[in-house]
Amino acid sequence: MALSVEPSWANIADKLAFNLLDGAVMLAPLALACAGGLRGAKIDLAVPMSLSSNGNAITLAASMQSAFAAGGIAAVAAAKRPRLAVVHGFSSHDLLLRHWLAGRA
Repeated sequence: MALSVEPSWANIADKLAFNLLDGAVMLAPLALACAGGLRGAKIDLAVPMSLSSNGNAITLAASMQSAFAAGGIAAVAAAKRPRLAVVHGFSSHDLLLRHWLAGRA
């Protein structure tokens, strides 16, 4: 057995699809997207274990914290066009961030 460090979630999903990996630690929504064919060919996956749940956080740069505390995301957007990032389009982080932003519009 050999372990490898991959550069991205997309790379892990692609290597699973092309049988270049036998297993991987990946985000549950990405595994569902792969198994459902939402990001290319369907992949047969077995998910025998969940390593963690919850523990997600929305993190702001120190330069944006005071604007957010003063008036929420609208104040941040007015002060500077914010750039927000997630690890993958099918991650739970993406869904949580969109939900959080929609509640603050």
